[in-house]
Amino acid sequence: MKKLLLLFFLMLAPAVMAAQQPTASLPTPAILQIQKINYAEPDNWAQLPPKPDKKVDVFYVYPTIYVDENRPYMNWHTQEDQRLAALLNIKMNTGTMKDFANIYAPFYRQTELNTALTALRAGNAPGPMKVGFDDVEDAFQYYLDYLNQGRPFILFGHSQGAMALFNLMKEKFDQPFAKKMVAAYLIGGPGMNGDLQKYPWLKFAKGETDTGVIITWNTQAADAIDDLFALPGTPGINPLNWKTDATPAEAELNLGTAYFDQNGNIKEEKPHLIGAVLNPENGALIVNPPTPELYENEYLGTHVYHTGDVSIFYRNIEANAQKRIDVFLNGQPEDPLPALLREGQSRS
Repeated sequence: MKKLLLLFFLMLAPAVMAAQQPTASLPTPAILQIQKINYAEPDNWAQLPPKPDKKVDVFYVYPTIYVDENRPYMNWHTQEDQRLAALLNIKMNTGTMKDFANIYAPFYRQTELNTALTALRAGNAPGPMKVGFDDVEDAFQYYLDYLNQGRPFILFGHSQGAMALFNLMKEKFDQPFAKKMVAAYLIGGPGMNGDLQKYPWLKFAKGETDTGVIITWNTQAADAIDDLFALPGTPGINPLNWKTDATPAEAELNLGTAYFDQNGNIKEEKPHLIGAVLNPENGALIVNPPTPELYENEYLGTHVYHTGDVSIFYRNIEANAQKRIDVFLNGQPEDPLPALLREGQSRS
């Protein structure tokens, strides 16, 4: 658990422990690889809105949240620490969109960290991650058939969650329902290099208000070593100026970097703290945070700030999602920037 907490800043909390308790045990890992998850069962969803009263949905898939080479697939019924870690991550990351979107987040049989990284380093992706990718595909199909009710939606995932959603888009998004997608925030997702050419229905963002597009970046220092995420040919966009070239974005454009307490609540926000410049050759988003140790991890390479992909740009993600929704629904974006700047000043 120490490694888990270090990796994703996930600390188990009383509020999370009040979540629905397990009702059954899943089969052994050998059977896990072939048996379908029944997403008609509420216990197989980490989050379902009690009342979907907003005009837009978010379908969120959490990142890798545990390390255990002896148990290669997540089991949220029998491994309570993994269940709670997923719930906490969902609470933190979807806080960027919960005020204006209904949040749907399935549990899925993600691959544990060592196995996933080994597959990535060997170029064997999805490889063992295909079990979880298939779960995400099944959950999304259930969501479309029974939960969505025709609303526009955003796809949102980080790391392994972003990879699962990207796989879903490659496999399924040449169909009419894809026209309801506002945008896909597939942040920190490796393996996109070359795929945009293979799948013509996949479009990468060109600016801050285009819709039906993929949005991603991979945060690191200028001298990062062994980054598995920023690969040659991987696209990226700068979430501070929404450009896909190397135009620097000063810290003044950062609406708020978020820091969380053990309950997954924001304990502090610091606007105008961290600037960024994109390397368009590999999708790396170069930053120089004042406390880099908060974002470094032994598993992910030297000066690779993968764990800060969302939190460093927290309020910019929020503002941008609002803008893209406004364009999708109304054809014209509202400008949340002045209000968010005022809020950021008051928070600081």
